[in-house]
Amino acid sequence: GSSSMASARMKLAAAMAAALALLGVIVTLTMIRNRTRTTLAYREFKSSYAPGQKSEARSLKKRVALSRAVGMMQSQNSPVLKGKARLEMLGCPCMDISKVWKEDSIWGQYKPVCCDKNAPPGASNMVQKYAEMASSKIQMLEKVIADAKQKLDTQLSVVVDAATLKGKGRPGVRGPVGKKGPQGYVGPPGKEGERGLPGVQGEKGPRGHPGQIGYRGETGDIGPKGLTGYTGVPGPPGYVGEQGKRGPTGDQGKDGEPGPQGFKGNAGGLGPQGYSGKMGETGSRGGVVEISAYNEYTGCNLLRGYRTQFLDRHDINCRNRWGTYFIASLRLTGAGCSGSDMHYRYVCASPAQYKHCSDQGQNCYCPNGLVRYGVNHKFTSARSTGSSIYCNDNIFGDPTPGIAKTCQCSNGNDLGSVDCQTMYSGCTYLEDQYIHSLDQQLLQCAPGKLISQMQVSRYGCMNNYLRYHYTCCAPIRGVGNCREAYTDCQQAYNENDEFLDRHDVKCNEFEALSRLSFTSYGCSWNQRRYSYTCCKML
Repeated sequence: GSSSMASARMKLAAAMAAALALLGVIVTLTMIRNRTRTTLAYREFKSSYAPGQKSEARSLKKRVALSRAVGMMQSQNSPVLKGKARLEMLGCPCMDISKVWKEDSIWGQYKPVCCDKNAPPGASNMVQKYAEMASSKIQMLEKVIADAKQKLDTQLSVVVDAATLKGKGRPGVRGPVGKKGPQGYVGPPGKEGERGLPGVQGEKGPRGHPGQIGYRGETGDIGPKGLTGYTGVPGPPGYVGEQGKRGPTGDQGKDGEPGPQGFKGNAGGLGPQGYSGKMGETGSRGGVVEISAYNEYTGCNLLRGYRTQFLDRHDINCRNRWGTYFIASLRLTGAGCSGSDMHYRYVCASPAQYKHCSDQGQNCYCPNGLVRYGVNHKFTSARSTGSSIYCNDNIFGDPTPGIAKTCQCSNGNDLGSVDCQTMYSGCTYLEDQYIHSLDQQLLQCAPGKLISQMQVSRYGCMNNYLRYHYTCCAPIRGVGNCREAYTDCQQAYNENDEFLDRHDVKCNEFEALSRLSFTSYGCSWNQRRYSYTCCKML
């Protein structure tokens, strides 16, 4: 009990000390307020004065206000009082009061005189400054009073608690700050600020040192396969070296494995005639098949000393004279031409049949057929007819002057061929090439058809490329057995067109071509030959 009373007394003494401190602050504040009132009185005097009024009351009020302002300035030991000063007052921009500061001057007897109106004001700024300083100090004192009041309230609360708690004790000392809690969620991002103006480009800095060479990257994937290149021209043959010395005979080696089957050889020569056998029984009488054929030539054109592109001037055509015939043989020759000119001689054959239609000077009836005019084996070219044609020299010409002639007709199943089709070989590089380049060309008809026309052509090919244009037709009574045949191997590598005259492509009687190619098969590297197929016409 005694200890708690002693504690209460000590707290009461502290509260009284705080009250005394507050009282001192209040006294100080009162003094400052009085000083501020003096300044305000000067301001009131300045605002109430109006030049030109000479009433006694206003003159007295003016002297009193000016006396207070001067007293305030003297009490502050202003530096302005040490010399001549200018004081703004009574409506003048400034007033000369230099005589006021003399020792023998009397303020009441001095009549103020206005300074130059253009002179800058002086006392007004100084008074304004003192007023602002006083206001600032009042704010500071108000804050000090508030702090003192808060402390006094705290001390008084201690005394009150000592009287009311009655020994129950006050709350303990504030505990330590707790641990920092988990971090809160990140708030949404603020609005993006406006982009500033671009800065001025700085000067170019010195060139840096070259960096180290980087590591080599991984190998990329293999690119797509390029287009197939053109087949190059075979190089010239190499020189034959000197024959080396024959070495010693080695031991006989083991038998090797059987080699692959060789190519089929050419037909052998005719063997000796065998002994006559017994005569067989007489068979029935066979039928007679007539085959119509004729020789034909292309025009003479430059070939000797020229290359493959000049072959396009020769059209081997069995479709122009007596209907559609088939190529039975062909060969290049210079016979009948002059200089560097050459031409093809070929045979056209067909199972077409011509029958007597009318004598000379009469009308020949041959609907949708062909009619030729002549005698024996000398006939004009056939002319197509829709119904009939008159047989005389004026219509056909005279193939045998002075001899009587007849007209022959071929129509219906006697025409010889049907179902013709235009074909093309592949385009290959033949411009300004030697004849060995022809080994890339192949002429081949479908089964049951034979070749009736062929010619080298640029049709459908790019520059410097050529191919064969040819026609395949079916014999009207079909095709029989076919066989393979070859010309002899002849020099062809780096040779001009005239070397083709060494090859005679020739089918047997009643046969015509169904396939033709120029090949190195079965020949040495610098040689070529024709490989062809002959099929029998039924």
